[in-house]
Amino acid sequence: MLRVLRSRNYRLFWSGSFIANLGVWVQQIALGWLVYDMTRKASLLGTVSFVATCRCWRSVSWAVLSPTARRRAIMLGRLSVIATTALALSLLTATGHIAVWHIVAIS
Repeated sequence: MLRVLRSRNYRLFWSGSFIANLGVWVQQIALGWLVYDMTRKASLLGTVSFVATCRCWRSVSWAVLSPTARRRAIMLGRLSVIATTALALSLLTATGHIAVWHIVAIS
């Protein structure tokens, strides 16, 4: 298993994927926490989690079903969308204009 880590390209790919996934996981936890803190309703917490899960499966199926697309373009596109939505959520939260529908729509 550690033999594959000798490849520089694989180490870069693995570390980049790990950091990107870690960011997504932290964002999902923070969004759930924010929604529950704002509303104290478990149903809205479930809604945000469900929408986020649907988004993940949609992007995975898109990547699997489009073998003609370049993998690098897919990865960079997905990371750009993730970064943009994270920035939008942080700006809305920092300015105090965040609402539950913003979180559901962006999730």
